[in-house]
Amino acid sequence: MCVMKIILFDLDRTLFDTDWYYEQIVDLIEGNTELSEEAIRSFILEYRANNRYGKWFNFLKFIDDVVENDTTKKEIVDTLKTDVSMYRLFEDVELNLEQLQGLGYKMGVYSEGVPWFQELKLQNTCLLDFLDTELVFITEMKRAIEFLDTLPESCVIVDDTPEVIEVLEKDGRFVPVWLNRKGVEWKYGREIGGLGELVDILAKPC
Repeated sequence: MCVMKIILFDLDRTLFDTDWYYEQIVDLIEGNTELSEEAIRSFILEYRANNRYGKWFNFLKFIDDVVENDTTKKEIVDTLKTDVSMYRLFEDVELNLEQLQGLGYKMGVYSEGVPWFQELKLQNTCLLDFLDTELVFITEMKRAIEFLDTLPESCVIVDDTPEVIEVLEKDGRFVPVWLNRKGVEWKYGREIGGLGELVDILAKPC
């Protein structure tokens, strides 16, 4: 595949194991409060369903609502910010980013969510060892045309969400690649099941 030597990756469920991370958050709150696991999960589902904090889950506001003691709030937030054991990438990330780096690709992030929350996922993993900080794009509206206008044209964008891939394909300025880690049934020409497949494709001579 002959493309511009820039790759932007979605963060959640593409590079970062988001589902595992939320399990760590539930454990963190449960371990520092008298709330049960069931109650915490119920609160999270309720807040997400009601868009209480806008489109994206805002951890700080959530903690402020469900934890009464200010000292406990601070301990929980400090742990979230500094405990690197809570943060995990998928197993195929580090090796393949290193190989893409060796092929001369500049890499960045095309991510959606509360910016400070997303930035923790970069700071507490090894991702910044591979990413160009000038290519880190984080927004709460990644499909908005105003945001797409800020991205480098003709770059490869790897994302796990079909709806995002459709927007990028329709826009026409980028090379979307759908990362289908979960074996979802959806037909798209540039589909990969893991990052190793991306390396194989991009390593081929034009």
